[in-house]
Amino acid sequence: MKYIGMPLGMWFLFKKSFCDNLVLVLGMTRAEAKLVTKQAKPEYKRIISKLPAFEKGDRFKMNIVNCAMFSAFYLHMPEKPDIELLKGMIYTALAITALFLVLFIVFGLTDLVSGALKTVLFIVFLAGTVVGACVSFWMIMLYRAFSYNGKRKMSKQIIDGIAEYVTIPDGGKGLDVGCGSGALSIVMSNYVYHNILSNDRQAILLETLRTLKKGGTFAIHDIFSKSRYGDMQAFVKKLKDMGYEKVELIDTTNGKFMSKTESIWMELSGSALLVGRK
Repeated sequence: MKYIGMPLGMWFLFKKSFCDNLVLVLGMTRAEAKLVTKQAKPEYKRIISKLPAFEKGDRFKMNIVNCAMFSAFYLHMPEKPDIELLKGMIYTALAITALFLVLFIVFGLTDLVSGALKTVLFIVFLAGTVVGACVSFWMIMLYRAFSYNGKRKMSKQIIDGIAEYVTIPDGGKGLDVGCGSGALSIVMSNYVYHNILSNDRQAILLETLRTLKKGGTFAIHDIFSKSRYGDMQAFVKKLKDMGYEKVELIDTTNGKFMSKTESIWMELSGSALLVGRK
């Protein structure tokens, strides 16, 4: 792929946003963020130069270019973020909760202020304390559930579970960016497609499956709720009518990957695994 054109335009459009978020989200200094951005540019150009040309109208072209930019920044970050980053967010939430609790005690339970102002501060700081405590507890539970260092190790369970449904044959491809129709031997993902803004996510699934070669397998895990995807049972029938084999939509909230209760408090209700063979 040529750098001049859309890739160049994407760089100038998003480089500042990437740089700003290195500071705001990952806590880098402005100087560190600028250095990473400077190092990322030639890396981005190198990645783009290795991408093959896309088919005309390929819907994934922009996504792949975005991934190239993300990868360029990631490769030059001095410290790579992982789930341990969530610890910092938990500590921040706990600190904010503690602050609200102190303010609630000082202004809501003492005579430092009185009248209507005391009532307002009592309600505001009490609400802040309760909300902060709930958010902190929720984040702690998420960390314990998904961390590879915890007992639950739900991330590992899901990844290993999805992998059981796909097989890469000798000489097969599981990744070929810029690929055309029928290029891949497998397609698999975990909680990706519901994040894509679209009024027709079934069409996105069909576009993904277009890249599978005959005999290729797919395993796509996502929140397949009706509000996000429409009638997925009808979609399963559609795939079968198109010639896809062994197509199933498997509920993963019945103990396969998580319990019903976990799916509710983790906001993952509707999670299911779409599997089959082309």
